[in-house]
Amino acid sequence: FDDCAKALADLAKQEQELKGKLKPLLQEKENAQEKVDSEQRRLQDCDKQAEDVRNARVSVADEIKEMSKKQLNEIKALRKPPAPIRRTLEAVYLLLQHGKFKGATKLPA
Repeated sequence: FDDCAKALADLAKQEQELKGKLKPLLQEKENAQEKVDSEQRRLQDCDKQAEDVRNARVSVADEIKEMSKKQLNEIKALRKPPAPIRRTLEAVYLLLQHGKFKGATKLPA
């Protein structure tokens, strides 16, 4: 009977040791899951931003198609357009020609 009591005590001690080891592992798992959830939210945000950029690109392309020849000639006639117009034209160009720049390390001058 003493052997059984001693074996039960040993088992109880081992159980407590294992529970002590399990608690930090469970906490680590919970922390890892929180990181995964955070990264998934960040990825969803990036996907939404990418979708917004795609929609903006389509919208800009549609608006450019609607420009009249007179408006285009006015823009072409500007030898040195004001900075805001130049930046806008550069941005539109990059948006419309983005496929040519995939993998490029430097933009053309």
